[in-house]
Amino acid sequence: MSVLDDLLEKIDQQEFVRLSADIRTVFHQHQRWFNSLNLALISQDTALKEEDYCCCSHSHCQFGQWIKRILDNPKFHHPFFLDLDIQHKNFHAVANQLLTGLQSQQPVNLLLYKTLIEAQEAFILEVLTLFEFSVVTTNQFDIVTGLMNRRSIYSVLNYEKNRMSRDSSRSCCIALVDIDHFKRVNDRYGHDAGDSALSQVAAVLHSFTRQSDSLARYGGGSFCLSYPI
Repeated sequence: MSVLDDLLEKIDQQEFVRLSADIRTVFHQHQRWFNSLNLALISQDTALKEEDYCCCSHSHCQFGQWIKRILDNPKFHHPFFLDLDIQHKNFHAVANQLLTGLQSQQPVNLLLYKTLIEAQEAFILEVLTLFEFSVVTTNQFDIVTGLMNRRSIYSVLNYEKNRMSRDSSRSCCIALVDIDHFKRVNDRYGHDAGDSALSQVAAVLHSFTRQSDSLARYGGGSFCLSYPI
């Protein structure tokens, strides 16, 4: 399993869409600032504005603010996001040392700059993993109902299987639900009516699932529910 696959249990489609959009925005800002820092170091330009230093602060950087909002959500209390937060803080800690030296008109510390490059590479690797996961996962939801599709529920069931193999006290119930005579609805009233029926059934099923449960459209008029115990 991917290091992030277990998030499928807790995050719905709309959250994945927002996640993907947010990553693009805040990472672009981070990369622009990194490019500006490189130009300043190469040109030895000490005429940096106050906001340049503010942006270098982890707490003021847009990416830093974004990851804080993510970690404020219990759904994202995950080792990956905690590590991403640490990687971003490490990057800014090293960048601030280089900025301090630049303001003091000291030559660029090449060893420190190498450390900055390594911190940036580690940070980018983490972000790319997250971006790839968010893009792939947005394609693992059913368009009609907004529920997970069959591929996604297989990942969840595989996770539950591995969890039970590690802990014999754990168990998981699986239920398959099927809409009777669903084909007749499509044939008689059209596929738009069929889609409406699917959405309404999905909403009813979702209304009595817990946060730890998983619900997916399994195919046609069928749904699959996973209840970890």
